[in-house]
Amino acid sequence: MKKGFVQKKRHPLGSPPGTLMHLGRQRSGPVTIRITSWDKEQAEHLQDACIADAAQHLEDPRTSWITITGVHDPSLVKEVGEAAGIHPLFLEDIMNTMIRPKIEILEDQVLIIMKSAAYEPELREVVMEQVSIILGPTYVITFLEQPTDIFDPVFVRINSSSSQIRSRGADFLAYALADVLVDRFYTVLDAMEDDAEALETAITEDPQQQHSRLIHRMRSQLIMLRKTVWPIREILRSIQHIDESLVRRESQIFYADVYDHVIQIMDHIDTLRDVISGLSDMYMGSISNRMNAVMKVLTIIATIFIPLTFIAGVYGMNFEVMPELSWRWGYAAVLAVMAVTAGGMVIFFKRKRWL
Repeated sequence: MKKGFVQKKRHPLGSPPGTLMHLGRQRSGPVTIRITSWDKEQAEHLQDACIADAAQHLEDPRTSWITITGVHDPSLVKEVGEAAGIHPLFLEDIMNTMIRPKIEILEDQVLIIMKSAAYEPELREVVMEQVSIILGPTYVITFLEQPTDIFDPVFVRINSSSSQIRSRGADFLAYALADVLVDRFYTVLDAMEDDAEALETAITEDPQQQHSRLIHRMRSQLIMLRKTVWPIREILRSIQHIDESLVRRESQIFYADVYDHVIQIMDHIDTLRDVISGLSDMYMGSISNRMNAVMKVLTIIATIFIPLTFIAGVYGMNFEVMPELSWRWGYAAVLAVMAVTAGGMVIFFKRKRWL
């Protein structure tokens, strides 16, 4: 089990539905609440808010965005859920940070669970963080595992009076958040593609055993990415059929655009998987060629020593009637014959281009 994960990966058997228990990577630190409300005229930001502030903004006719950073505190998540009228089963899914992306739809709320992806080039590892989005008629509530700046571009757009977010509702904000999360997969895949190109160069120049481990790691990371991205297609497809009281028809076209991006990402993942498979074949081919070259040299050396061994064996029998044993120049003559034989074989091999 990887360091940083809790021991328990599921609720105890027999737990009632809606049991709140944090499952996933161990977290610590305070849970923070950030609230942003706006209309066409102005936007207001409230840092370090409390549950009462969140409940008040949920009744605000303006569009509100409430960001909960930290889902490891069951009591606080429960208080937020009670204030916002979030279904207990939604809260249970929000606190389980190991589930796959999904969507749950009620009459007045939609739960969208997605993943924020980042790539660590030193470890060649994709890091996933769960992002849960509650979409209501006039508000969006996001639950983050830990502090992050992934949604800073959205905050910048909200502060701009000419931004579409300021003139549209909560459904458009949910689209903007989903679009940011999907775009992060492009960044991850681009970084992995750069690593694959560098790995290809290294394998071509000097294949090492560590390259095999890197290929295996990248392949497993791509499999994980594909398992994560695949459900997002179904999420975006389902959103396009939600009642217009939550997602208006003019906003659904934007979700369709994100859906197209997900299809492109799936194609990119499949292409990169083929590249990694090619690297594996290239590595095995390079190792095989190196082994063949070594065996070729050893075979040639062994072939050269076969006649030399024969000559040495003949004159190593030490029979008394062998005339060369008493010859003064016999030792030098045998060495000369061995040298001529070896040299002749080397010349023959070079002419045949075996060396």
